[in-house]
Amino acid sequence: MLGHRASGYAGRCAIVAGQPVHSELDALGQAGVGGVLVQEGINDLGLPPPADAASMIAGYDKLITAAHRHGKKIWLATLLPASDALVDGELLAPRSETDRQQINAWIRTQNLADGIIDFDAALRDPADPSVLREVYSSPDRLHPSLAGYRAMAETIDLALLAASPSPAC
Repeated sequence: MLGHRASGYAGRCAIVAGQPVHSELDALGQAGVGGVLVQEGINDLGLPPPADAASMIAGYDKLITAAHRHGKKIWLATLLPASDALVDGELLAPRSETDRQQINAWIRTQNLADGIIDFDAALRDPADPSVLREVYSSPDRLHPSLAGYRAMAETIDLALLAASPSPAC
């Protein structure tokens, strides 16, 4: 049986300036959790203190190490495109696309995590891969629409997650 526990960092990042916000992911200490899916937002590349690809990758590496130290699986999701995202009427991270591409390339090719979910490939605009497909974008161009979140859910291969049975509570 595959279950889930919604636990996240609403409004804040799991990695800030390349450093995990906490020394451990909150979910790692939860009873019955067999693994975590890390879907970091683009915020670290646009909001101060800004990060770059190298520091973000180092942060992911620390999260992977922490999960495995706790005997948990960890899956990484690619960063969504947001080169045209607006925050308070200003572009959030106009120069972040190069770093986002480097991070996503690393996520797709690394062999440290237990798997990947490619949300970028599922939601990006084929005509302009640096932005969300219109149907999947909310008005701020940063967050997915309801259709975008549905597409993200449909992107997740449940067999990948089911391969990580939850320990008894």
